[in-house]
Amino acid sequence: MCTLKNKVWIATILLLNTSSLISQNWETVGGSTNSHVRAFFGDTLDNVLYLGGRFKYAGGTEVNGIAKWDGEQYHPLGTGHDNCDSFTCPSFYSIIRYKDEIYASNFGYSIGGVPIKGIARWDGVKWDSVGSGIRDFDGDAGIVWGQLVYNDELYIYGRFPLAGSVISHAIVKWNDEDYIPLDFPYSPPLTNYPQIVGATIFEGQLYVGGQFATGPNVADQLDVARYDWENWYPVGGGIKGTIGDVNDLIVYKDELYICGNFRKSYGNAGNGIMKLKDDAWVDVGGSFDEETVVAHDMVIYHDDLYVFGTFHSVGGGVSADNAAKWDGEKWCGLGGDFDQRIERAVVFKDTIFIGGGFRSIDNDTVLFIAKWSGDYVDTCGMPVATLSQPERPTALSLSPNPAQSTIHVSAQLPVIYRGVVSLSAYNILGQPLWQRTLPAASGELQASVDVSTWPPGVYFISLEASGVVWVEKVLVR
Repeated sequence: MCTLKNKVWIATILLLNTSSLISQNWETVGGSTNSHVRAFFGDTLDNVLYLGGRFKYAGGTEVNGIAKWDGEQYHPLGTGHDNCDSFTCPSFYSIIRYKDEIYASNFGYSIGGVPIKGIARWDGVKWDSVGSGIRDFDGDAGIVWGQLVYNDELYIYGRFPLAGSVISHAIVKWNDEDYIPLDFPYSPPLTNYPQIVGATIFEGQLYVGGQFATGPNVADQLDVARYDWENWYPVGGGIKGTIGDVNDLIVYKDELYICGNFRKSYGNAGNGIMKLKDDAWVDVGGSFDEETVVAHDMVIYHDDLYVFGTFHSVGGGVSADNAAKWDGEKWCGLGGDFDQRIERAVVFKDTIFIGGGFRSIDNDTVLFIAKWSGDYVDTCGMPVATLSQPERPTALSLSPNPAQSTIHVSAQLPVIYRGVVSLSAYNILGQPLWQRTLPAASGELQASVDVSTWPPGVYFISLEASGVVWVEKVLVR
């Protein structure tokens, strides 16, 4: 039954389809969708763009949560999701091609008449389950946030304990026949169950980010971890703070970047974005100016790094509303005033497609999906001097470790970092316990931290100099 509300939305979408509304850089895509777009996959094999989300309609066509765009119109994938209401559908969150089939993640229910748990696959004609699916211990569908293909195997990650009958702890690989666990470390309780939101390959190893603090000690991995195909390891001291998670990871100019919701005030090197240098997280051109930033996604386009999310300025005052560009030296805003966040982006056919919850750009109606229409850049900041190979402090030591009453900190700083440095201590929640600003003109650093009143547990000592942060872990007994 087509309600009046549906007729209004369909009429709006068809009207948008008759002309390509342009808002400075961004234009509509085939009449848009009627609700959030949260997943993209640019398929160079079939030369189409797949998109998924909460929408029931795309370009006026009923697609039920997932569709493909051929450059002129949207097409459904079978009947799509079976559990849509009259307006929206349970959301799809990731789409990828693996061995000639399209894999798409969803919370569950059924797709195309096939019961699924967390993830389904489309062979071009019909939908099918992926083994017995991704599940919680109670049998309900687990949450799959993303997928990655590497060495002819599909890596599936999210928040789930079971893949088929395999205990998986948030990440598993699928070889087209079986689920294979990666033994991601996890310590109870279930309320702290790990959640992996992003993944990439860097220097031949698997790096993941999300919300987790797992391992034999709760501080072994804090929201970022790497896998050398045998064991898991922490990365750069992790993300500090009770508000802190990683949404995406990407390799840009041979460096690993992460973005998400993390803050300088909790002891991190940047707000919302950082990069890895010599096993330390460092600032990226001043990062985002607001601590409330949530950076959702990153893509590389024409040798520049584009970041999307919820923010308003970057790099010390560069205006950037939910979209910003980093060229390795400076930040630029892209123009455009979005009324809501950008959640996902993809580069396809030499342009950028974005999706999210926005309904207008510069007060022009652009519903939930848009594409880049040119190289217009609104404002740029000054180039930032970056260090290609930042040296670590030599002889950086914390002693004794474990400690009971006092921790002695000593370091010899390279010349480039000499001057005034900041030394801080944080607990496992990222709460600051101690902070000192110290002169280090000669490069020699000596300090003592009284820990006699601290409860037994894991703590972090961070040293910041010239925008670079190093973190060491210490155990107090």
